Amino acid sequence: MKSIVARHVLSAIALAAALPAAAQVIEPPVAVYTDGLPSHIRKRLEEKAKHGRTAVLQYINRTRNTYNLYAPDILRGAMR
Repeated sequence: MKSIVARHVLSAIALAAALPAAAQVIEPPVAVYTDGLPSHIRKRLEEKAKHGRTAVLQYINRTRNTYNLYAPDILRGAMR
């Protein structure tokens, strides 16, 4: 009997932990300013822009030391 209760408790905990991941909000695509960037960086930024602002910011922060990109130039520059 204890093992059945333990399984139910563990299942409830696992379900509660999985709910926030399932409730992610889908962001709308965002415009990015990529003039003057190499084609491989431009292509990656445009792919990330389809997934929303958060994906673009994560990519810029993850590759900051390699490509020296600045988020306000990429995101705000699209409004020029």
